[in-house]
Amino acid sequence: MQPSHQPTTRQGTAGLKLVMHSTSMHGTYGGPTDFDPEFPQLAEAFALGDFEGFVTWGLGLQQQSCKRIFTLSSPARLVLDVPN
Repeated sequence: MQPSHQPTTRQGTAGLKLVMHSTSMHGTYGGPTDFDPEFPQLAEAFALGDFEGFVTWGLGLQQQSCKRIFTLSSPARLVLDVPN
């Protein structure tokens, strides 16, 4: 997948574009690329691209809200807190 810079329409009325660098989904991630998580605020999560060390995901949100993004360890993970 590579970014086409074309608009995408997904579930929800707001959204986030998450871009991670120095990474790749090829050979390291074998899971789904489109989630329908059934959370009150998160309507959808979907892969947008994996190109030249940049992985991009889109998050469809039910509504705009304040967001917090941070990392945790043991195990290492990225946390996106999007409250209702």
